[in-house]
Amino acid sequence: MTPTGFFFDRCCPEKLAAVIKAYEDDQEVRFFDDDGRFARDTDDVDWLNTLSKDQSVRWVVISMDTRILKKPHERQAVEESGLPFFLLGSAWMDIPMHDKCWKLLKAWPDIVRTATEQRHRVFEVRYGSSLKIEKR
Repeated sequence: MTPTGFFFDRCCPEKLAAVIKAYEDDQEVRFFDDDGRFARDTDDVDWLNTLSKDQSVRWVVISMDTRILKKPHERQAVEESGLPFFLLGSAWMDIPMHDKCWKLLKAWPDIVRTATEQRHRVFEVRYGSSLKIEKR
């Protein structure tokens, strides 16, 4: 069975990935800049394509790039990749880092469960008291 890994794109603060990496024992957690396959300016379509072809890990993407689902060619790349994709929407951008960290950690078990149980591939983690995960 292929292990699951969680990939935080460059729109996420690196500290978010570090918090999850410190917490997560069972899956690999990687921040974009820590993956030697990608340069800082690697196009979204290219890194999504690379992750989708990786046979060693089943990647789940965590992103704060609210534009990626609005640009038709990038949304198509997200959908065609087949990778579970979790968007932390625009509300996440305006809160202090410590709130981002504990809220993501609180939502983490639901993200992991959704990534493994749902057939749908694109989700948004709504910021708020419930941290609801919704299909996009």
